[in-house]
Amino acid sequence: MQQFPNISPYADHLDAAKHDLLKLWINRDSIDAILNHYKIPKEFFSRYFGIKIIDYAFDVLRGNFPVGNCPIIGVMLAYFEKKNFALEDVFELCSNLKNCMLECALNHEILTHATMYEISLMMDKNLKGVIHEYMDVYLHQQPQQLSCDVNPMTMEKIFIDNISLIEKAITTSALHYLQEIEVDFELLDELNEIEEETFSSMDLSETISQVAYDEVIVLFKDYVKVLNKLVEFKEISSSLQMLIDLLQSTTPEIIGQDNIGVIAIYIKAIISDLSMWRKSVFVNQSAEDIHYLDKTLLSSIAQLQIMLSEQDDTFTHEIDFF
Repeated sequence: MQQFPNISPYADHLDAAKHDLLKLWINRDSIDAILNHYKIPKEFFSRYFGIKIIDYAFDVLRGNFPVGNCPIIGVMLAYFEKKNFALEDVFELCSNLKNCMLECALNHEILTHATMYEISLMMDKNLKGVIHEYMDVYLHQQPQQLSCDVNPMTMEKIFIDNISLIEKAITTSALHYLQEIEVDFELLDELNEIEEETFSSMDLSETISQVAYDEVIVLFKDYVKVLNKLVEFKEISSSLQMLIDLLQSTTPEIIGQDNIGVIAIYIKAIISDLSMWRKSVFVNQSAEDIHYLDKTLLSSIAQLQIMLSEQDDTFTHEIDFF
């Protein structure tokens, strides 16, 4: 049964107006203020997050994806967390998108009581998922000073113990996972070869040559090919794809000698983490939880995305609907 039967027939119609919807959304005064506060260019947000979130919403209407499980949201929230993005600002971003979607439906004369209800329901469910995931990001951090009069060490132990019990209840081991899916091990073997070649090109240098830089992009692209076939890792796949786009939009020369060393360190760390994850899940099959590295990878990739985005001056040349 179609989850949104009244608005779903208009999915393609709304999709055709998605750039107008995006423009309406990010040009709101409150959204402009939020993005400026966190020093996020509107063009950057639009290209890597805004348009993809809108695409996902229309795919939900088409029945292609479940509501409240947008892969790009995890990537965006990892990026926001690195920017110390406040939860209330996340809420304002999402609630403004809902209002703009309703306004867009009104402008296109498809807003009725039924379609208004379904648009609001879909966006509220998505917002619930966003808040849940963002809270999860912070709950997995070290507990801060408590404001109530209790023993902090006791409360910290209870908190960690409860989180540990929850994680054990939802983890999936590599052995169990590989019994449930089909894996292209030939492609995984190719990843091993490309990893070795890339590390060899980067050597022990504190910088990175253009040749090695290009090999990094090829390696990340091949990882995306693998991850795209494994629905459980869509967030990492989306995050890597965003990183690829940023790497392709700049060069070591543009990054400059002052910053390339730090960029190289993060790239090496990400490749190392990916390699460790690949081996523990698919080669040794020793991982007790196939998602054990998700948050670390998303965090590292998000930090590198922030550094690269500060070097990327191509946004205004590539987005022409403002």
